[in-house]
Amino acid sequence: MYDEETEEFNEIVFTGVNLQITCIPGHYWHCFKALGVEPVYFVTQLYNYADPDEECRP
Repeated sequence: MYDEETEEFNEIVFTGVNLQITCIPGHYWHCFKALGVEPVYFVTQLYNYADPDEECRP
């Protein structure tokens, strides 16, 4: 993550052993680079229980 105002750079490393949830505030520049072969799941929005974005089988 890079904060353009303070010119501060922070790196977060995720592993299969060290699972994490991270919320990145909107004013940070951010990206990711996959280093392994295991699947990774990125969520861009919080789950909305009132309006779920999933389909259930009847």
